[in-house]
Amino acid sequence: MDRLLDVIGATVLWSFIMLIMIGVNARMNDYSFESLNTALTQMDAVELTRIIEYDLPKAGNLISGNKVFVADSTELKFLYDKDLDGTTDSLKYYLGSTSELSATQNINDRYLYRKINNTTNVIGNITDFKLSYLDSLGQEISYASLGTQTNRNKIEIFKIYFMKEGAYPNYDSLYPAVEWLREINPNNL
Repeated sequence: MDRLLDVIGATVLWSFIMLIMIGVNARMNDYSFESLNTALTQMDAVELTRIIEYDLPKAGNLISGNKVFVADSTELKFLYDKDLDGTTDSLKYYLGSTSELSATQNINDRYLYRKINNTTNVIGNITDFKLSYLDSLGQEISYASLGTQTNRNKIEIFKIYFMKEGAYPNYDSLYPAVEWLREINPNNL
């Protein structure tokens, strides 16, 4: 009888130990997934900032006359000489719609497009993107006034904000997110 009680006790104890180990393993998997999801989101955001920080300071480079042709909250188009070869190039950033990424889990995902001359590329998917424009005194220029070329010629500083969320929600049903805000003052505006 004592042996039977020892076997039953050992079985119950072993079952509890196994349940604890399964729980720890599941929790470690959750943390690993969250860490990887967050790291990928941050790496994508860093790459996107590198592209923007490379392009926008070149606005108006070696261009005389009008330099900025579109200035809106989600769209910017300016001229510059990309290759320093005397040829005028255009660069346009604009935000796509959420319907373009309807297959992703995050319903707020949108493409951010970068169009150089006639070549359009997707440079990332983000959930929020906003451009604002400042004059030489650091005063924000209203979008309504940017409909005229005269007011677009007053732009001295680009203010860029974006939010990048992960492709998948973490186990708390929240997407890992990175926000970026920067003012870029091109020398040639």
